[in-house]
Amino acid sequence: MATAWRHTCAVLVNGEVKCWGRNTVGQLGNASNTGSNIPVAVSGIATGITVAARDQHSCSLLEDQSVVCWGSNGSGELGDGTTTNSNIPVTVIGL
Repeated sequence: MATAWRHTCAVLVNGEVKCWGRNTVGQLGNASNTGSNIPVAVSGIATGITVAARDQHSCSLLEDQSVVCWGSNGSGELGDGTTTNSNIPVTVIGL
């Protein structure tokens, strides 16, 4: 489980990742920018091991050892080579 400024995420025992709270820049990773006061599934993650959350973005380590991130990306926080926010997980390049 990880808590950030205004959103929280958790990895379930089945590998699914769910987040809830504020979602103005895609922090919940559910292909929406609408906040939720109940946990919603992060799009496309079924093999999460851990999750980390920071200010307005989150990242998850997957079973295949890849890392995906979603949310605010104004300074390249998502690691996908862009500075475009993403409301769905994107793969971190080079890990």
